[in-house]
Amino acid sequence: MYQAAASVESEYRVCMFDFAGTVLATTNNKPAFPATTKAEREAIVKCFADNDLAQREGITLGGTKYLCLQATPSSVYGMRGKHYCVCVKSVTAIAVCVDNTDDHVMNNVVNRMESVAAYMVQNNI
Repeated sequence: MYQAAASVESEYRVCMFDFAGTVLATTNNKPAFPATTKAEREAIVKCFADNDLAQREGITLGGTKYLCLQATPSSVYGMRGKHYCVCVKSVTAIAVCVDNTDDHVMNNVVNRMESVAAYMVQNNI
């Protein structure tokens, strides 16, 4: 697994994994990205193919369940209280961002992660 230096504020924690649920990279922020199980990562992969599943089951990361706010074939957004998770799909991988601060606006997190996804798609990542 590759530990990438975060190019975003430390409150954003990001993990990238392939469609089989294998972790490819994580940011090295403190606190670290939640320790997700392979089953949780595989469930996120399924949410992109079955948006209704995402709406019914929500998104679980490290045992923490997020209510699914929106699910499309390219992105899945979740919320738990004031905290967000944003999952975006590229050509070969999925990037998940967790924001656990109380002072961020979800649109900021979404815009940042959608930019990451666009870059990944443009570069066939």
